Amino acid sequence: MKRPPDFQDSPSASESHSTLDPQLERQVETIRNLVDSYMAIVNKTIRDLVPKIIMNIMINQVCLWLLPSGYVAMKFTRDLFN
Repeated sequence: MKRPPDFQDSPSASESHSTLDPQLERQVETIRNLVDSYMAIVNKTIRDLVPKIIMNIMINQVCLWLLPSGYVAMKFTRDLFN
């Protein structure tokens, strides 16, 4: 996953970044990887849920439109007696 450029990509930030101790650099990289993984999971979940939510809303709206008109009741009673 490609990260957008931020302030740490600037030359002055990278110079100060190289002065950190190795343990802190590893911790920062670990946290950065965890955040990237989390954001990938969130992105995948949203891509999965949005079409399902849209279909749910559409079906509910169709049901609300059909039920008051009596079409569903008329269709089922006609099928039961035929």
